[in-house]
Amino acid sequence: MKNKLSILITILLCLIVLGVFWHIKDLKETSLNNGQVTSNIETLRDNEIGSNALGLQEAFVKVSERLKPAVVNISTVQMLDDAQQEFYFGDPFEDFFQDFFNSPQEQKKQRKKSSQYRTESGGTGVIIDPEGYILTNEHVIHGANEIKVTVTINSKDKTYTGKVIGKDSRTDLAIVKINSNSATEKFPAAPLGDSNKIRVGEIVLAIGSPFGLGQTVTNGIISAIRQSIVVENKEYRDFIQTDAPINRGNSGGPLGNIHGEVIGINTAIYAPTGVFSGIGFAIPINRAKEILDDLIRQGKVVRGWLGVEIKDKSGAFINSIIKDSPAEKAGLKKGDVIIEFNGKQIESVRNLQAIVSDTGPKKKIKVKFVRNGKENIVDLVTGEMPKE
Repeated sequence: MKNKLSILITILLCLIVLGVFWHIKDLKETSLNNGQVTSNIETLRDNEIGSNALGLQEAFVKVSERLKPAVVNISTVQMLDDAQQEFYFGDPFEDFFQDFFNSPQEQKKQRKKSSQYRTESGGTGVIIDPEGYILTNEHVIHGANEIKVTVTINSKDKTYTGKVIGKDSRTDLAIVKINSNSATEKFPAAPLGDSNKIRVGEIVLAIGSPFGLGQTVTNGIISAIRQSIVVENKEYRDFIQTDAPINRGNSGGPLGNIHGEVIGINTAIYAPTGVFSGIGFAIPINRAKEILDDLIRQGKVVRGWLGVEIKDKSGAFINSIIKDSPAEKAGLKKGDVIIEFNGKQIESVRNLQAIVSDTGPKKKIKVKFVRNGKENIVDLVTGEMPKE
């Protein structure tokens, strides 16, 4: 009986030991499988991150390859006498922003003993037409006696002379034409995008010649979209703010989107220290499109004109009337408050100035105004803005 009991106990112990053994084995296999799953997940994540990074990198490369051939270096020579030297670089941008070119102090170092001074400066431009039309900033070619344009294709530079076709100081834009020896020579032109569709946070690339280093590409994002910037009581309308590094020499170069389209023209930087500090400004390309035809065909931008001095007062308060102006001919008087112009509500003086400017001359429009508490409407034909 005792022998049978001993055998039974032995069998039970063996079963228990076997059960524990198999349980431990299962735990080990499960642990190994879980480890393999974790490893696979981490590998997938690494592959995804790497793929995204490579995709972004490839996008930068494609944008650069698409835009760089159309980006040119512009160098200018100005011959100034003593009087001109005193007033050179008097643009309001110089006080608020840092000019992209040689500072007045640097210019003075280049003085000659004669009564004239040879000054040199540089900037960037972007070819917008295969015929060799270049879009750049007006301050890049302002006062230039000589213009040279360097085109870089397949790492080879070719320099041409350039001619100013049109310029506009109000928008700080200009058109320069490449003087080619061949009537059949064509140039790579950059595609123009739609700046009305841009969003804050979008990736952008700036291409230009900072400090004379041609074909330099930097990247950043659209930091803000500014409706206007006021410098010394003068309004500069519509700017794209970006943190893409831009410095002296980038002025006039393109700001491109991730699709390789030009969405802006790099114009200025806010640089208290004299170098880039993370705040740059570009003119939206749609703003440039509005005046391209005028610049190419007429050499200037013709704007609408009223002939009144105005101030804000829940509309635009007429402070005085200029004799024989469109406003006087239409019957407007001092003390009237313009509240609507050509169907557009007027909220401020700057608002009215912008709308009138964009309307152009010789346009018959309706003006709604308030006189002695009553609303009135008159027909008015806009004039051409007098030269500054």
